[in-house]
Amino acid sequence: MLDDPALTEFVVRELAHGQDRNQVIAQLCERTGHRWPEVEAFVRSIEFTEAPLITRRQTPTLLLILVPTLIAGLGVTAWASYVLILDARMYDQQFGGALPLGLFALAAQHWQTVWVILTSMAMIAGSGVGLGQIIASYNSR
Repeated sequence: MLDDPALTEFVVRELAHGQDRNQVIAQLCERTGHRWPEVEAFVRSIEFTEAPLITRRQTPTLLLILVPTLIAGLGVTAWASYVLILDARMYDQQFGGALPLGLFALAAQHWQTVWVILTSMAMIAGSGVGLGQIIASYNSR
């Protein structure tokens, strides 16, 4: 009964639309009369075998999230790096050849900027992983 292609399509469609797995399982239990563990195993197997199809169906929504996040991450990284470079030049001129003193002053005054750079680099990395998963979903099958 759970081998029905219509049930497989239902699971793929619902998961691609962001429906909670437990809600999908509950709906299938009501629809088929099977017990929760059986249906849960069925849904997990569909999630595994049809993962590329689910991702392809989520592509428009994922792109609406990933592309702006990538652009924002690149922009914030560039801006924060520019601020650090400008201040590093200023400290270099101010402290002359005393590099350790200049680096200490830069780190003490711009620790927030370093965190901004790390956060924006995480935005870039996360977007890259998401875009990679989208591309991989189109390359499989």
